[in-house]
Formats: sequence, C-alpha cells, structure tokens
Amino acid sequence: MSFVTRALPLVLTLTAGAVACPEAPRPPLDAPPRDAGPGDGEGEGEDEGESDALPATSYCEELVDVFCPFYVRCGRMNVADVEACRAAFPASCEAKFEPRFVPLAERGLLSLSRAGLQGCAAHLQDVACDEHFFELQGPCAGVWQGHVPAGGACGLDVETFVCAPGTACTLDLSFCGTCETVMPAGARCRDGSADVDGACGPGGVCGDDDVCVARPRTNEACDPDGVPCVLPARCGDDGVCREPAVVGVGEACDVSRRCPYFAACASGTCVALEGIGAACVDDSDCEASFCAGGTCVALLPADAPCTRAAQCGSGRCDDDGACADFAPRCVGDSG
Repeated sequence: MSFVTRALPLVLTLTAGAVACPEAPRPPLDAPPRDAGPGDGEGEGEDEGESDALPATSYCEELVDVFCPFYVRCGRMNVADVEACRAAFPASCEAKFEPRFVPLAERGLLSLSRAGLQGCAAHLQDVACDEHFFELQGPCAGVWQGHVPAGGACGLDVETFVCAPGTACTLDLSFCGTCETVMPAGARCRDGSADVDGACGPGGVCGDDDVCVARPRTNEACDPDGVPCVLPARCGDDGVCREPAVVGVGEACDVSRRCPYFAACASGTCVALEGIGAACVDDSDCEASFCAGGTCVALLPADAPCTRAAQCGSGRCDDDGACADFAPRCVGDSG
C-alpha cells in the first residue's frame, strides 16, 4: 500500500496546554480546563457509599457505549452499525490508549470519573457532528479527573489531564509544562513584559492589551487575522470557525478532510483498514494492529520482543528489541 496517514486523532485525548513562548505555535491538540462538576465535591453527585472514581483499567469498557453511538451517527468509524463499533472498539482502545492513562492513575495523578462519563454521554447524544472533533473535548474533558494542583508538573498528550479542575497545562518548548490556574476573559494576563500567575487557558489568548480574550468556538464568527479559533477549528474564508470534516472511504482526504477510524488517507483518498484477524500485505493495511504472516494481529505490550515500532502498542520498539512501555515522560508520583 502507498504512504498512509491516520487522519483522526487516534490518542482519544486532547492536549490542554499552549507552548509558553507567546510566538510559538500551539501543539495540534487542545482541550479546555476541567471544571468542578457533579461528583467533584465530597458526596456531591454520588449515590451514598459510591465513589466517583472508577478503575482506570475499565476505561475502554466504560467508553464503548459512550462513544459508539456518536461514532456511527457522525461517521467517525468505518463500520456498519453500533454493534460493529462495539466489537471493534476494545482491541484498539486497550492496546493503544488505556495503557497511557493507567500509569498516571497508579501514581495518583488522575482518576476515571463516573460523573465525567455520564456528562460526556449526555453531551454526545445530540451534539452537532461538526462541533465535537476530539474525543475528550468540551464536556467530555471531564472523563478523566486530574489531581495535580496549580504549580505541579504536566506534559503533552495524556499528561495534560493530570491538572486539577480550574487549571490547565501550559507547555514549554520541551513539551513538558506546569498546571496553571485558568483566568477568565478580561483578566490581566501580563504586567508589562512579565506574565502574571495564571494562564488564559486553551479557551482564551492573551491579547494585545494584556488581558485574556475568549477565542471563538466552532461555528462562531472569526477574523483570520485576529484571535484564533479554539482548536481544532480554524477560521475559514467565510469568517466562521470550522472544524476539520470527516469523510468516508473513497472520498478525497487532506488536513481539512479527515478519514474515520478504520480508514486512513492514502495518496489523497480514504481507504479502509482491516481489523485483527483480517488478511493484510503490510502494517499499513491494519487498524490498531500489525501485519504478521499475512494477517493483522494484536499490538504487542510493553517489554515484548519486537523488530519495528508498528508492532508495539506504545508505538516504540527500543534499541534492545523490546516494546517500550507507557511510562509518563514529564510527571512523577502524586505529592
């Protein structure tokens, strides 16, 4: 198969921070800070004796029924129906995504939130398809509840979710960073040339007058030369923030026209990918799996012998011939 790119954000996460240098571009993923909500306070939003926190190892199992109806309704997965999504989803999620969160939960840096899952499910029931691109954005950002207070360490990708409610991860040029208190629109974000204690967060930007300005959201009016849209939306030629479109197999694809899960962009056209057990020619034919002996097989766990990165769930085969683990890069233990 020719060169293939996966066009949807396959990490099921979004990065919550901005590069600290004002002139540097933001990373390609973005998410709002997690606000305190039902189940956040002690005893609130919970049945008596029931904790809001769920086992991190149940992430994929809990997510199936939250996302599969949305995926099918909005064409986000190349499957026939919700039942096909339920059958295909766990292998991909458990091989590539859940292992990224579990080490953070084991360190006490975040937890899987029952209330967050319920809020996400309610949101996805009727949200417009073009207003929810990244899985864990908007109300779904609360699926993981961060426990690191302002001033604590955070990082790129899943490590942004360790920041506690009301904070967001501000990244430096190493793509590690610090959880900072999110300031509302109108708050002063610079005092002369110096930054103040806090950040405008991914939903805002520090404007020319040194106060936080809200960034326009998807389908809101925008100025191509003004305040940027909340990612992943970009200001279109019509002066409206537009998220990338998701197109079907056989349709043209590029950075603004992304392919669904179980499909990839190959030479400008979305092509179907195969799941575990299907016939393949090379790794690029397989979704969340790799090609071995003409068949797509499950990705390998940490420390399993490997010869190439495509075999590993972590996406990394170390020089010693073993799959790399999912250990956090920027954060340590809680406390």
